[in-house]
Amino acid sequence: MKTLLFFILIIFVYFIIKFILNRINQLKEESTQKDAPLMDPTQMVICHKCGVHIPKDEALILVNSNDNDETKYACCTEHG
Repeated sequence: MKTLLFFILIIFVYFIIKFILNRINQLKEESTQKDAPLMDPTQMVICHKCGVHIPKDEALILVNSNDNDETKYACCTEHG
């Protein structure tokens, strides 16, 4: 009878330890997801001449001479 109670106690302790470790891992994952910095997406534009995609802040903005509201961008001075 004592051995049966001993084994039941061992199984009970095993499940308690397993539950605690799973909870710790779950809390670690939640904290890393909250602490991870979100990257600010960079808006990309297309060069009007060669079609290469470049970040908008690095692109050359071309001045439109017509009444068209479409802004054109260039990847380098040769394409401007």
